[in-house]
Amino acid sequence: MQILPLDAGAHGLMGGTLSLLTRQPGVTLAYTEGIRLGEMVEDPAEVRALARSYDVLTAWGTGEPLSLARAAGAGLVVGPASVPGHVVGGWRKSVRGASGG
Repeated sequence: MQILPLDAGAHGLMGGTLSLLTRQPGVTLAYTEGIRLGEMVEDPAEVRALARSYDVLTAWGTGEPLSLARAAGAGLVVGPASVPGHVVGGWRKSVRGASGG
C-alpha cells in the first residue's frame, strides 16, 4: 500500500480505480472502475499504458512503511486484499484508487 500525497496534483487515474491482474505466464488484464462504469481492458497496448500510469503514481507515492503508518494513524485497517501483490484465484492484484490509496 502506498499513499499519494495531495501535493502530487492531478493525474490520469483520478476519478476511479485501476486493478492490474496478472496471471502466469505474463498475461495481464486491467480493470478500471468509476462511479457508474466498470471496464475490463484486455488490449495489451492499453494495459501497458495503464500500467505505466500506475508505475508513475507508485513512484510519486510514499514508501510502504510510511503509508501504513499514516493509514494506521488515520484509523484505517489494511487487510491482505488491499495490498498490491495479493493473489486472488491465481491472479496477482494491484490496485490504485483515485485518492491515491
